[in-house]
Amino acid sequence: MRRRRQFAVGGVLVLLLLIYFAFFSGGGGNSGTSGSSTTSTAPGHHATVAAEHFPRRSPLNPDWKGNGKTVTLGFGGDVHFAGVVGENLAKNPATALGTTIPQLFSGAQLRMVNLETAVTDGTCPEPQSKPYIFDAPASAVTALKSASISLATEANDHGLDCGPQGLSQNLTIAQQASYPIVGIGNTAAQAFAPYRITIDGQRIAVITATQVIADNLMSTWTATATQPGVASAIDPTELVREVQQVRRTADTVIVYVHWGTETQACPDPQQEPLAQQLVKAGADIVIVGCTGRFAELRANVPVALEIARACGCARLNLLIGKRQAEYSRSDQLDFARDNVAWAGAQAARVGCEVLIEALNPWDNGPCLLTTTAAAAAFAASVRLPNIRLQYDVYHMQRTEGDLVTTLDEYWPLISHVQIADVPGRHEPGTGEINYPFVLDHLDRNGYRGAVGLEYRPSGATGDSFGWLDDYRARHPAP
Repeated sequence: MRRRRQFAVGGVLVLLLLIYFAFFSGGGGNSGTSGSSTTSTAPGHHATVAAEHFPRRSPLNPDWKGNGKTVTLGFGGDVHFAGVVGENLAKNPATALGTTIPQLFSGAQLRMVNLETAVTDGTCPEPQSKPYIFDAPASAVTALKSASISLATEANDHGLDCGPQGLSQNLTIAQQASYPIVGIGNTAAQAFAPYRITIDGQRIAVITATQVIADNLMSTWTATATQPGVASAIDPTELVREVQQVRRTADTVIVYVHWGTETQACPDPQQEPLAQQLVKAGADIVIVGCTGRFAELRANVPVALEIARACGCARLNLLIGKRQAEYSRSDQLDFARDNVAWAGAQAARVGCEVLIEALNPWDNGPCLLTTTAAAAAFAASVRLPNIRLQYDVYHMQRTEGDLVTTLDEYWPLISHVQIADVPGRHEPGTGEINYPFVLDHLDRNGYRGAVGLEYRPSGATGDSFGWLDDYRARHPAP
């Protein structure tokens, strides 16, 4: 099973996948076997071992059948403790991840996330040469436990953010807390070692690995027989071998892989072949966590705020993005809301506002927010006073019209206005919008901000300001 994306809940980037299925154990063999209930046949990969002889109760036996018992598993995406979540962690680790994660995992008998941070003693002893460094104190383990998360993987592009010394601290902290963090180790054998648990008589094994390691760190981050590091699937040989071995002693084998190409849609050319190899080797379930753009956002917001400070600008426009068919609109808005809340908190510290803008779908594709009402509802749901609206007259004329009425209705939330005419997105006066009336209405409402000219000149740029001369004639400077 592949899931491309990770969702945010309670300040944590998490994609929840609940898997309901009957695990196949205990029945075995032909009809008449005592205590068995045939509900399904064994997974297809068992056909690859048909020539060998295995006990009837072995998951490798082609005739192996299930007993109908259902086990529920919950898998989450990326979790780290930067920003607001880090502040919550400092206040109270037991409540740092909020209440939503336990609610989403409710009913799951095993709950797993991708922990995208090094866990150290409070310092990052060896920050690596990479754009984004995530480090959390030992109390992060308390937060994971309190959020009902059974185990975490650090086989990802942040497991060694604080270097070998940080990894050593990480392993010690997990051991002392008796908390399973997989995918990292002092050797490759430890990094690839499966997490094993028996639930309702079903023997479950979870193996993790990553295909995402920066090129300049690949040699020093990859766990080997003599080097600590992460379980790497860039060369999948060791991962495939581990799956084959674990298959022999587990009823269900789960492989959790961190893969994908940053900022690009999944899958990339390496992903499908690896998934096929894993299934052929004996994996029943392949859970994947893909790289996303949240780290890019969280790296760029501070840069944008610094530029804003240098320019004396007090407002940033943060676009929410487009609909993606494989995810529900509500899930995408939840993800966006968490990122906007984080950006808003950063902006508030330097006295900036974050502006939400509705876009028309004809120019921009299937956007999440296409009306003023939708943008206003989203901004209000973030519940931060510095999350406000950017009203683009061109977009809203195309989407909803009734410009002046809409401006009045949402006036308390509007901090910035942009203009262009319809059709063509040219300068005012070239289309259907009565800009003298709209601009005069802004004046009557007391608007004192800048008006953004986001249009394509219909001719030479210098010739596109005739409308501005008309405006100045109606509103002479005092």
